[in-house]
Amino acid sequence: MEGKPHSKTECQTCYWKKRAEIRFKDSVALLTNEWVRLAFEQFFNDLIKRQNPHAVATNRIEKYFLFFAKLDVTFSDPGKISAKLLLDAFGAEGLRRHAVPYGFLIKAKLINEVTQDALQDANELRKQGQILNNSKGKWYSDLLHRFYVYQEKIQERYADRGWKGKRRRFVPRTVTANLNAATVLFNYLTEQRGVKSVQQISKDEIEPFYADKPGYKVAVSSLLRYLDRKEKLFGKVSRKKSEDKDMPAASSLPENLFLSRSKYQELLRKWLNPDDTTIKECLCCALMLLYAQSPTDVVKLRLDDITYRENGLYKILLGQTEITLDPRVSELLNRYLEKRKALATMEDVENNDFLFTGRTYGGHITESALTYYLKKHNVSAKQLFSTALYNAYMGGLRHPKVLVKAFGITDHTAIKYLNIIDPQLIQEINSKVANA
Repeated sequence: MEGKPHSKTECQTCYWKKRAEIRFKDSVALLTNEWVRLAFEQFFNDLIKRQNPHAVATNRIEKYFLFFAKLDVTFSDPGKISAKLLLDAFGAEGLRRHAVPYGFLIKAKLINEVTQDALQDANELRKQGQILNNSKGKWYSDLLHRFYVYQEKIQERYADRGWKGKRRRFVPRTVTANLNAATVLFNYLTEQRGVKSVQQISKDEIEPFYADKPGYKVAVSSLLRYLDRKEKLFGKVSRKKSEDKDMPAASSLPENLFLSRSKYQELLRKWLNPDDTTIKECLCCALMLLYAQSPTDVVKLRLDDITYRENGLYKILLGQTEITLDPRVSELLNRYLEKRKALATMEDVENNDFLFTGRTYGGHITESALTYYLKKHNVSAKQLFSTALYNAYMGGLRHPKVLVKAFGITDHTAIKYLNIIDPQLIQEINSKVANA
């Protein structure tokens, strides 16, 4: 109903729509680039239909305008927008805060789509640059840079040999983690051992590091292999496999690595029989508990990884392996798919290819959200993964290759966990391989 503002002759919705339009016109007049003005106009027209006009008029129009104002200052040509330039302009946290207008631009094809993987990679490159910059003026600065270049070449080799897309290995996040671990080790050697040059690094200097910071033992292995192969040292610094074997495998295991039988059954009953409000959460957790899937693997599941069979069961692609789901999990998945919805503010569910939709346009649920689910049930991802493999072992899957085929995990992971569960079994397998 049209009428006079602040009177009974005009409804609240109409009033706040008019207020929002006035604020929009005041804001759009401040933009100079024509493409940004048109983009902001399209965004506003869609926003006012989808969200409460009162909320749009009172705070959201100003909040979202800041995103377009930044675009207006930074990008005169939308065709030149890239992951690196977006992160330079907004930062990772800024893009997260402006997920709604950014998602709309991609949905409306007003800018070229920048994938989540591309943004994550660009963010890792920024972190790597910061680590290298922070090392300037220290004795290991040039050494750290050489290690960085060496890792870049490894990345290129993997890509050249076909390890791309879902099969990617040695990703930018791995390089960041290796650089960070290297920095921790170098700082430790400087402060605790008085090391001031690469030639002073030796096993004797590194051994105390393992004792003081046991969590970095695996993380620094890439650096130590590099030092052995590429730098001029007086002796090898990386551990031999025989030296690692001398350390008992169970000595560093957490006390509660495996769930008790009662806890396992309690969680399974809860996760296979959820109400409609927790069905997404329970399906994620059930996939981790029954099929030894990591949070990273679960959040990245796509709709095209799922196939519905004539027998009423679903098949799902885990890693490189297609697995038929348990009837109870198939029923749970079917319930979820019927209620699956988009979480991003201005997204329609059919525009999202991921099984578990996230709050960014076209994106998936985050690993931190999955960790939050697990904390609600007082369990960890490692506990679910270990328990799934343990139950598979007790159920008769006692060879690494069988576990690989059953769960789509890597050979290395299967062997590592079987070694924890039954070291004697691994010794028998190794002896048979050697004899063959």
